[in-house]
Amino acid sequence: MWPSKWSRIESESPELLAQCRGLRGQAWAYSTSHSQMLVRFYRDGSLAGVYLYCKSCDLVHFQSSWLDADVRVAISQGRYGPVYTITDAERLRIVCGAAFLAESPDLVRWPEPSI
Repeated sequence: MWPSKWSRIESESPELLAQCRGLRGQAWAYSTSHSQMLVRFYRDGSLAGVYLYCKSCDLVHFQSSWLDADVRVAISQGRYGPVYTITDAERLRIVCGAAFLAESPDLVRWPEPSI
């Protein structure tokens, strides 16, 4: 199920992302054609998690999963608006035009396209 409420990341230290420190990180979904990336943060054995949703991705580099997440956000001004650089050491690097966070009690998947 796709979360109904996503919070746009508007600062370099969003509270919800701070709660992800120490959790397992996982590259959950990536769409090159739509320039979107979805990253899941969770405790082992739990379906619940925090999701990071990035849009207008210009650069994406990730390990499939990792322990002890410690994600950092840097926001700079680009030519057409904010640029988000999201990193977790050498395990994750995303440069995108928009970033959002949501909590979910269940696993999340891309919404079905409407035709």
